[in-house]
Amino acid sequence: MAHDDIMLSKEVEKDVRLSAPTIWRMQKAGLFPPYFKLSPKKNAAHRSVIADWKSDPQAWAKRNAAARLEGSNG
Repeated sequence: MAHDDIMLSKEVEKDVRLSAPTIWRMQKAGLFPPYFKLSPKKNAAHRSVIADWKSDPQAWAKRNAAARLEGSNG
């Protein structure tokens, strides 16, 4: 995956116009795409996943909730 496909957490915050604490709370509730670690102090997200969330946050959260339920049943 190319570097252009990855957004650092600060870029995500600017792009979605939400603060870091708000994103963290939403991630914890399953309402926002989770970050992954690039290094011990750098979190990132895939640009395509953030774009998917931005296009329809409610639908993304529903799909995410369904996936989490399926994962916990297996």
